[in-house]
Amino acid sequence: MLVDTRAATHSAPHRPASVGWHLAGAFSCLAGAAATYVLAVWTPLGQGTENRNLSQAQGTGDGMWAWDLLARFGSPTTLAGLVVLILLVGFAARRFWAGMAGVGVVAAALLVTRFLKEALPRPLLVYSEAAGEHNSFPSGHVTVAAGLVLALVLALPARARPWALIPGGVAVAAVAAATVIAGWHRPSDTVGGALIAGAAYCVAAAALRAYGRR
Repeated sequence: MLVDTRAATHSAPHRPASVGWHLAGAFSCLAGAAATYVLAVWTPLGQGTENRNLSQAQGTGDGMWAWDLLARFGSPTTLAGLVVLILLVGFAARRFWAGMAGVGVVAAALLVTRFLKEALPRPLLVYSEAAGEHNSFPSGHVTVAAGLVLALVLALPARARPWALIPGGVAVAAVAAATVIAGWHRPSDTVGGALIAGAAYCVAAAALRAYGRR
């Protein structure tokens, strides 16, 4: 019996390379989050710029839409429904493990964000009454929003992912803007939250590739 080894020959080196690229992506996201924190929190220029941006954002007319969006998005019912949706998408696409990994992305990213928000110090370099003195890096709302979008991307087959990324990116941007306009977070917090979610996504994608799961 003849065995066609061409597929194995071509696919064998591809998987380690793909895993490596995903892990490199995770490292890049974490490095970007660290750089954002250092530049925005530990430099007078960063704190001053963010204080001005936050004051300007809070003065952009009626911010009730921001409060309403955050209240709706932060509802446990909404979040639970979105998690169930991701699992159903993964099941329907025959990507059960990818759907489970997507839920893990959201959970892991949120845990990291909560830990960092409590553990990271914030020196008072530039005082601002509007911004306050407490550390708010990174944003939990943006972490969850970005994590949910990336979890859906992970659960979907490759050809359908652009259809989730584009509206999902708009939704994440809306949540990020709402947290700033409502005065909950500084702009750098939203960047940090998105990057942490990106790192969790890359780790999950690397694990799926390494173990050949779908």
